[in-house]
Amino acid sequence: MAAPFTCSVPHKLGRDEAVRRIQEGAAHLREKYGDKVEIREETWTDAHVDFRVAAMGFEVPGQMDVAEDQVHLTLELPGFLSLAAGKIRDVVQKQGTLLLEKK
Repeated sequence: MAAPFTCSVPHKLGRDEAVRRIQEGAAHLREKYGDKVEIREETWTDAHVDFRVAAMGFEVPGQMDVAEDQVHLTLELPGFLSLAAGKIRDVVQKQGTLLLEKK
């Protein structure tokens, strides 16, 4: 099994606002991409979420911890997807930054 994929996205929103935006982002993901990506599990405990996402025949479990100044993501990528970890990191950091920009 490959090592867990980890990525952090800094923000200046504070923990509560970052959690709110992430929850809204998950709802938007379901609405816009529900035919391609399925969030099969999403369990929040304060600023920590355990989740399971399915796409393209793969199911990926993960966790996210939201702090005052950053969001830390951990995914258990299957071997094949771990080959694309660099591209996944780029997308997560780009989209995470857009989601968490102070407006």
